[in-house]
Amino acid sequence: MKKEKKVSALDVHIMKLELEKSKLNRERSTLVLNKGVFLYFTFMFIGVVGFTSGYIKSTTLNWVVVGGICCLLIGAIPYIYASQKEQKNLNTLLNSLKKQRGY
Repeated sequence: MKKEKKVSALDVHIMKLELEKSKLNRERSTLVLNKGVFLYFTFMFIGVVGFTSGYIKSTTLNWVVVGGICCLLIGAIPYIYASQKEQKNLNTLLNSLKKQRGY
C-alpha cells in the first residue's frame, strides 16, 4: 500500500488563490473579447447600412470591413493567450499533485 502525502492547509489555500486568479484573468479577457465582437458587428452594421443607403462608397466600405476585422482580432488575441496560459498552469498544477500522490 502506498503511503499518501498529505497536502497542508497552506498548499490548499495557495491552490485556491491560483485558481481564483486564473478565473479573474479569464473573465477580464472575456470582457475584451465581448467588446471586440460588439465593435465588429457595429462596424459591419454601419458599413452595410451606409453602403446600401448610398452614404459611403465601396472603398470606404472596404476600410470599415478591415477595421471591423482588426477590432475582432484585437479582442480575440488576449482571450486566446489567457486561455492557453490558464490551461498550461492548470496542467502544471495537476501534474504536481499527481506526483505528490504517486500516480
